[in-house]
Order: sequence, then C-alpha cells, then structure tokens
Amino acid sequence: MGGTLNNVMLIGNLGKYPGICGFDRGVILAKFPIGHSGHFTHREGPREESTN
Repeated sequence: MGGTLNNVMLIGNLGKYPGICGFDRGVILAKFPIGHSGHFTHREGPREESTN
C-alpha cells in the first residue's frame, strides 16, 4: 500500500459520532453511519424526497 492515496468525499449527515479503533502497524479504522437525502419526480408529477 505504500505510495498510494485514495480520496473519498461523503456528503450527508452523521448518524452518530465515529467509532475509532487502532490496530498494529499504525492502521486506524473509523466506522460511522451516514444518511443522505434524494428527491425524484413521479411520472404523474408529484415530487418525492427520500432519506437513506
């Protein structure tokens, strides 16, 4: 894994504070739930919003 870098941008709302764990060799893991909203329009015309 040396010399590689991955970037991720997560846009949403945190469900709770991140849980952070440390492992051997300096590896750190963070776990957290994230929610996002989306909207769409039905064929009949009404617009609906959903959250996942």
